[in-house]
Amino acid sequence: MESNSTRQAHFESREELRELLSAHLGKPEKAPLFVDALEKMFINNHLTFKPTWSWWAFLFSWAYLLYRRLYLYAGLFFLANLITGLVGLNIAVMIAAGISAKYLYLKKFLEDLQKAGHGRLSGYAVRKNLEQLGGYHPWVIWVMAALAVVSLLGIAIL
Repeated sequence: MESNSTRQAHFESREELRELLSAHLGKPEKAPLFVDALEKMFINNHLTFKPTWSWWAFLFSWAYLLYRRLYLYAGLFFLANLITGLVGLNIAVMIAAGISAKYLYLKKFLEDLQKAGHGRLSGYAVRKNLEQLGGYHPWVIWVMAALAVVSLLGIAIL
């Protein structure tokens, strides 16, 4: 049985897909990156993992995923960073985050698309629902900046 994230989503056009992703992302200027990634990953009616690259996810792993409201994956990458940090293998987690971030986001987008009523409700209603289900957390940027300042102060004091 197919899950919601792998069920065929029908889009009238690339423009419709861009509009839906724009509503979900909360940042329309980022939609083309994700449209291209989705077109590469949506094979035979399934979202199939294909490696892509995100410098933001590589540099900030769990924080980037939290910013994009991917809570479960943010928690898993946070734990992976803690564990690998103890043995100095953080770079492996950073690479994994950089390679998988777009796939994880698109998986959530397709799940949210079903929840938003795509194919059942009007385009306007679906976009409004996607705005509620998607988006991003700008406060994550401030938390990361504060953590960086605290870290730098800690290093300066030592």
